[in-house]
Amino acid sequence: METEETLAPSPSFADIEELDSVDKGSSKKEHVKRNEEKYKFAKLSNEECKHIYNNLTRYMIKNKPYINPNLKISDLAHAINSSSHSLSYVFNQYLNQNYSDFVNEYRVAEFKALANDSKNSRCSLTVLYEKSGFSSRASFFRLFKKLTGITPNEYIQQMKSSN
Repeated sequence: METEETLAPSPSFADIEELDSVDKGSSKKEHVKRNEEKYKFAKLSNEECKHIYNNLTRYMIKNKPYINPNLKISDLAHAINSSSHSLSYVFNQYLNQNYSDFVNEYRVAEFKALANDSKNSRCSLTVLYEKSGFSSRASFFRLFKKLTGITPNEYIQQMKSSN
């Protein structure tokens, strides 16, 4: 049987560090307690979670829904024949992260792939982050730095100097 560690994040995005799912201003203990209350009566088995997660990652990789800046959890749930509540449970209880963090990992990975593609060498940073699904420059920079530890500009400079 697979462990949770082998399931998140998907192998094609293994270079992305896992986000801390704790809300600002609250402790991890408070976060866990809120989730326990929220899902008190709606527990999914480990097998159900694994099935939903596998369907979700296949869908994310194949269809790239995250490039839509208006993507909602209900859109993803519908696409993989699940409920929003079940998908939310998988994010919070099984993967220990929230929906936004999960989707933004894919967006940052997409930005990296686009930035590394020579066909996009003349594209501005704005064009690349918009093609990746980000709708705001500020949120893109904040999330990119949070996930990678460097700014997008530093990433591009490192990428250029390694070529």
